[in-house]
Amino acid sequence: MKSTNDTADLARRVRQALAEARLTSAEVAVACGVTPQAVNGWKKTGRIGKEQLPKLVELTGRPLSWWLGSDEQDQQSATNSVVERLTRIVGGRSPADVERIVDAIEILLDAPRAFEVKAGGSVADETEPEVVIQPPPRRRRKQAANE
Repeated sequence: MKSTNDTADLARRVRQALAEARLTSAEVAVACGVTPQAVNGWKKTGRIGKEQLPKLVELTGRPLSWWLGSDEQDQQSATNSVVERLTRIVGGRSPADVERIVDAIEILLDAPRAFEVKAGGSVADETEPEVVIQPPPRRRRKQAANE
């Protein structure tokens, strides 16, 4: 059985990770297949089923060991993991594409609320009309040759 300190620490970790990832209880609930009330319970009590941890790892980018309690070492590991993911994402792209990716990340980080990315590249939140992030237009070879 977990001690009160263990569950209180896990509750703190849940609150911290979800806040830093800018995830709402509703978004986490949908991803984990539970109710928003269950997620709020995790935040308050730290009582969470082991089967939910892999999804929290995926949603927050925090390693499993961080969720299980080894904090200091894993902070650097989490940072390294994010840097590796970003490196894979931008690898092989043009400087202009990398700049657009950085601009999009900054926009998302400055947003007052977490956004849900839908299939097709659209982004929407609960309070504003749907906003679509369009990739730059691609020119057809024939069009480019005629110009």
